[in-house]
Amino acid sequence: MPKNSDEKLINELFNKYRQMMFKIAFGILHNKSDAEDTVQNAFLWIINNLDKISQIPCNKRACYFATITEHLSLNEVNRQRSHPMDDIDDHANIRSEISVEESAVETITVNEVKQIIHTMSVTDRLMLRLYLFEGRSYKEISDIAGISEGNARICVYRARKRLAALLKERGIDYEY
Repeated sequence: MPKNSDEKLINELFNKYRQMMFKIAFGILHNKSDAEDTVQNAFLWIINNLDKISQIPCNKRACYFATITEHLSLNEVNRQRSHPMDDIDDHANIRSEISVEESAVETITVNEVKQIIHTMSVTDRLMLRLYLFEGRSYKEISDIAGISEGNARICVYRARKRLAALLKERGIDYEY
């Protein structure tokens, strides 16, 4: 049985990160029940490794939990073998008001964009998913990631800049 302080930490973590973790799991699994199960399994892992989690700085936990959720979701997809892993295809038809991303989607295939994004860091993938594909505001991103709104703007800008550079390497030139 967890100590009282551990229970408090677990409740705080659950309340703060469950929605983000669910969205990641649902984006990969495309099934509400499977996503809920994955989030539950992620929190069981977190509870079992609470000593490690408590050592992670608060501003880094969102990315760490996103990674745990993503890995567990991918494990579930592999277990089901019902369709290939694809957390970006669902959002491919959503138009961004930013011409950079529109240009990239129109110029190259969705699979190429997906491959490029999957080569990026977990933080960049999270920022791009929240900003481009889910249409989150900087305020919402800051709440989900546990960072300031200014840091959210910088993280999104840098992720978009890195995406632009990767696309440029493939011959797609556009402004971000």
